Amino acid sequence: MSTENARRVFGIDLGTTYSALAFVDEHGKAQIIPNSDNENITPSVVFFEEGTGNVIVGSVARESARTDPQRVVTFVKRHMGEAGWVFSLDGKDYSPERVSSLILKRLADNAQTFGHDVKDVVITCPAYFKDAERNATRTAGQMAGLNVLDIIDEPVAAAYNYSLGNADNVGKTAIVYDLGGGTFDVTVIRVTQSNDGGITVESVWTLGDHKLGGKNWDDRLVDYLIREYQQLNPGKGDDIRTDRETMFELQVTAENVKKTLSKRETAMASVTHAGERTRVDVTRKIFDEITSDLLEQTVTFTRDLIEQVKKEKGIARFDDFLLVGGSTRMPQVMEMVKREFQPLLGVEPREHDVDQAVAQGAALHGNILHTKKAVEDTIQVIRNKTGNEGKTDAEIKDEAFGLIADETGQSVEEVVQAVNTRVITVASGSYGLRAVRKSDNAAVINNLIFRQTPLPASAQKFYGVDTDKAANIEIIIFVNDSRESAADLDSGSEVGRGTLKLEAGRTKDDKVEVTFTLNPDGTLSVKAVDRKSGNDVKLDIKAATSVSEEEIAQAQAENASLTIE
Repeated sequence: MSTENARRVFGIDLGTTYSALAFVDEHGKAQIIPNSDNENITPSVVFFEEGTGNVIVGSVARESARTDPQRVVTFVKRHMGEAGWVFSLDGKDYSPERVSSLILKRLADNAQTFGHDVKDVVITCPAYFKDAERNATRTAGQMAGLNVLDIIDEPVAAAYNYSLGNADNVGKTAIVYDLGGGTFDVTVIRVTQSNDGGITVESVWTLGDHKLGGKNWDDRLVDYLIREYQQLNPGKGDDIRTDRETMFELQVTAENVKKTLSKRETAMASVTHAGERTRVDVTRKIFDEITSDLLEQTVTFTRDLIEQVKKEKGIARFDDFLLVGGSTRMPQVMEMVKREFQPLLGVEPREHDVDQAVAQGAALHGNILHTKKAVEDTIQVIRNKTGNEGKTDAEIKDEAFGLIADETGQSVEEVVQAVNTRVITVASGSYGLRAVRKSDNAAVINNLIFRQTPLPASAQKFYGVDTDKAANIEIIIFVNDSRESAADLDSGSEVGRGTLKLEAGRTKDDKVEVTFTLNPDGTLSVKAVDRKSGNDVKLDIKAATSVSEEEIAQAQAENASLTIE
């Protein structure tokens, strides 16, 4: 293996409001690559410039959108995996994947100016994203011309940053409270040292809401500013919400007020509408009052999480309470978590690389994937080399470790740790099949694999068949959020189906055996076997994407020719 041909793996935090890109340097440290405005994070805002065909991403896009808001897309991450959502402009429809690909392409192009050729990447997503959202995130990366090696949970990425950045954190159990610009999740992560020299990063349990984040706080401020404007200007401003330019300006103003209130007790806002410019003063006390219920939602999620891991996993002690995500900078957040959870848990909550932890952790994960692949390839080269026939597997592996250490500048111990580091994630949803409940003959989803189950997971169950109707039966698979054995049919989404041919002359004792296997990459394998005849049906279910291969190829070609500023 030659280091000249080795490609670095980059980590991308594709955020709702801000995105970031990181790499691992020659010293093994994860570093953020700043954008052309010398910012470590880039606003996830896309502006389509009229008449030129140019696309602007980032701070300039946000500023440009003040005068032409109908040409801007924000908060697109909230629509990932949402079938049917499009942004329509100039006779063209842009899917969430397509818009997100422009953000990713901008990050990659920017890194190019700093001498980084971004090809292989790891992209993060909220822990509770289901397969459809994860698949959409992967598709966005492909549209941007990137080779997406993995999609990993944001708290897992933060855990990588937490553990690999400080050896003292290995062996600890921590709560990761992640309040970003558009999403919230709270996760218990556990980092342990394994006997083979590696590290295991385990996502034990996670809860969250993909539509709860800093934007909700901004929206409350917008509502407040509108009410104040209307009170100060009686009879005016009734149509303010229909004025797109004013509303966009108010969104920007609200975000700036929020940031100011993170440092000061009072912030001044200016509301301009229909020729009237009105000053509105906002105090931190008012801001906290109008958003208190939003903060309380995060408290409820966190309390539920603590109760669940105690009940289900027997975990009652935590070594750390980590705050990540830009919205945790609001003073009310730290005040709340200290008040609510420090006495309960006996640990003091603290910020952990608020804006950078996720991207840096993704880069560290990518570096581990890169090292593992390099070792695998080197082992194969050594094994195939003439004269090595008598070497044992252990000898070949040790030689490969040494060669990779020499080539990369890592120590042998670091190479061994990378090869033996593993991630354990949990199912983001429950998976079951349509069945009839005996007690009332109601059609329900009978869950076999439950949300929060460590992956990979497998479950098996035997089902009876109505002998009066036995001929062929459809195996219909659903995903849902319930952790009950029987969930309402309308609470889930169908993800696949297959037909099992049965044999005539069945009795009530003849069973159908169904096995579910859910893999860490989100692939669900289902096998149903008629125990009487031996007939079976097999299904490999991966979340379908609304984007075709042709559309991906077209997007790649368009992105390659676009000027993205």
